[in-house]
Amino acid sequence: MAYHFNFNFVWRYADKLYWGLVLSLEIALISILIGMVIGLSLALAYTGGGRLTKTAVSAYVEFIRNVPLLLLVYLVFYGIPSAGGFAYDAKTSFIATLALYSGAYLVEVFRAGLDAIPKGLIDAGKSIGLTPWQRFLYVRMPIMFRIVLPWEKGPGESGKQKVESRNRPVAETRIRWAIVLAVLAVASGCKSHSGSREYVPGKGWKYTD
Repeated sequence: MAYHFNFNFVWRYADKLYWGLVLSLEIALISILIGMVIGLSLALAYTGGGRLTKTAVSAYVEFIRNVPLLLLVYLVFYGIPSAGGFAYDAKTSFIATLALYSGAYLVEVFRAGLDAIPKGLIDAGKSIGLTPWQRFLYVRMPIMFRIVLPWEKGPGESGKQKVESRNRPVAETRIRWAIVLAVLAVASGCKSHSGSREYVPGKGWKYTD
């Protein structure tokens, strides 16, 4: 069976596809950056916190990683505004969802990197009088990123201390999902309700022209 590719439809909507690609990259970049902040903050809280802090971080990671991403999208876009009585646009909801989702994975990536830092290096920083903030900035952070980044070797003779490979392609996964969600956002914008949407407490979503 022969297949014929007709690109006339693609060229007809090339401008929309282009801006959809730009939107996808923008959502992916912003959500990954926010997710890195969330992941690093919670990883530091986990490694240096008490039992209650570790339990809270573990609960967040387990919940986000075991809930399908599409369900999280519906929860953030429909559930939270309906329960809270407020509304936000689709772009904001997608960024928030992907940031929370990527943050849950990056917590484990950064935590593994922090745990893999040799204790002797931290003790060396203490011995020369570095403050906790200086040890974090000049000792822990550079070594952690050398461990977690796939193109860098970790400390040691041959970089044996590495993060598990299954947690590494986080950025690629986020970009793929951002593209899918951007396509869904474009498709949802082409529905019959061409006006704006707002949430009215007690009445649900209201569309205005």
